[in-house]
Amino acid sequence: MRHAKPWVCKHPGCTRKLGFGTTNDLDRHMKSVHAAMGLKYRCDEGQCKIKFKDWPRADNFKQHLRRIHNITLGPDADLSRYEYR
Repeated sequence: MRHAKPWVCKHPGCTRKLGFGTTNDLDRHMKSVHAAMGLKYRCDEGQCKIKFKDWPRADNFKQHLRRIHNITLGPDADLSRYEYR
């Protein structure tokens, strides 16, 4: 909702021409579009139907756990058992 978008993605080959209003928005873009950090999450809960999907963002992965498996984790929850590179 910001008008000024001074933070621009400098990843080679990025097709997004519009910048971002905050550094958090740019970081989210880098993690979700370019997987800049290399860390991803994979679900190992029972018979999960999307067990081999890579989740580059922890918030989206936690949402999957909550919606699909009825597991609610706090903001500082340890997700190391789900980490995948």
